[in-house]
Amino acid sequence: MSILVISLVVIVLDQVSKWWVVENLASGKRIPVLGSFMEFSYLENRGVAFGMGQALAPFYPVLALAIVIGLLYFYQKELKGKSRLVDFSIAFIVGGAIGNVIDRLVHSFVVDFISLHFGTYSFPVFNVADCFVSLGVIFLLIYFFFFSEENKEKGGEDHDRTDRE
Repeated sequence: MSILVISLVVIVLDQVSKWWVVENLASGKRIPVLGSFMEFSYLENRGVAFGMGQALAPFYPVLALAIVIGLLYFYQKELKGKSRLVDFSIAFIVGGAIGNVIDRLVHSFVVDFISLHFGTYSFPVFNVADCFVSLGVIFLLIYFFFFSEENKEKGGEDHDRTDRE
């Protein structure tokens, strides 16, 4: 599957989930999903990660699109054809980023709704696009640390090397 198709699937999943949340939870309703661990609730995020940087919100769509273009350029020049893991990584990041850009252009904020709770700690609310961006970054890191040609040339043991001088 091409990164375009995967990115489009991510965008559709993200936008459909956000549409459902706006239609069903914008009134303040909360839906427990996994007991007290996870719930769905509506939140308008006008900043970036975890609501920070709200004053710069008008610039975020431009910044996100510039990052997507840069990532796609890097993919074309350096990563294309290297691994299916890389393809999925790039597609997840691009799809998630574009999903959140759509929100910013349509609503002037990002719809967040997944809320996780660990005892008395509540993780900042996020959405499906954020999940895919995070997975994409994790997969890309796994590729670079364990499967990239550079790591294989070093024997994959760079992290175990000790200086003997």
